[in-house]
Amino acid sequence: MDALPVAIEFTMKQEGGYANDPSDPGLATQYGISLRFLRSMGLTMGDVDGDGDIDADDIRALTVEDAVALYRAHFWDPLGLDALPPTIGVAVMDTAVNTGPGTATQLLQKALNAAGADLKVDGDLGVKTRAAVEEIYANGSPALLKDYLLRRVFYYREISSKNKKLRRYLTGWLNRVEALDRCVASAFGEE
Repeated sequence: MDALPVAIEFTMKQEGGYANDPSDPGLATQYGISLRFLRSMGLTMGDVDGDGDIDADDIRALTVEDAVALYRAHFWDPLGLDALPPTIGVAVMDTAVNTGPGTATQLLQKALNAAGADLKVDGDLGVKTRAAVEEIYANGSPALLKDYLLRRVFYYREISSKNKKLRRYLTGWLNRVEALDRCVASAFGEE
């Protein structure tokens, strides 16, 4: 089974439609695409509604197809998630959309190091990280996935303890990690 559709379906379901919560550091968000992210792309790509600025109206103007294209172009393809085992690819994709690609990769590198790799935790999903995934995944993929998801839980607990504005999201984030675990187990037959 192709992992990208599973990743997109899961992430879209978790992210939902338009929201503009003042406590959200990403600002206005729709389908997991935040205003902060659109602004980082500059006017050429971020001005979805074509009015010369990047604001909440651009987030509202996003279509599901736009979000899917952005997931692929800015998360899935640049991280090379097609080359990873599907369970890991889906987990890293959802983490990258929710926390950023650097954090998603650092959590993976930490899980790989705990499983015996010797990687620099730099947020770069490069050749060494990929090789470690291949080697460790072949020797116990459910354990690697479980450790990755547990590290994601710890990450959420840590940021919500440091920033009380984020505490309100903790239960939702933890539920999302549980749902992700169930999703990949169901889609790819791993427990």
